[in-house]
Amino acid sequence: METKVFQTVVLSHTDEAQNQLLLRMLQERVAKSEIRIVDVKRLKKELVITYRVLQP
Repeated sequence: METKVFQTVVLSHTDEAQNQLLLRMLQERVAKSEIRIVDVKRLKKELVITYRVLQP
């Protein structure tokens, strides 16, 4: 099984409850040094977060 090194999460303005869960998950994974946020972009009403999965 192959793990992608870079992954992207798109947060929509219309789904705030789901966004809070995703942001909390990302924050926890950053704190555990599992991922590193590499890019954050705002495209109209969406927030696009690209992160890198760190190797153990």
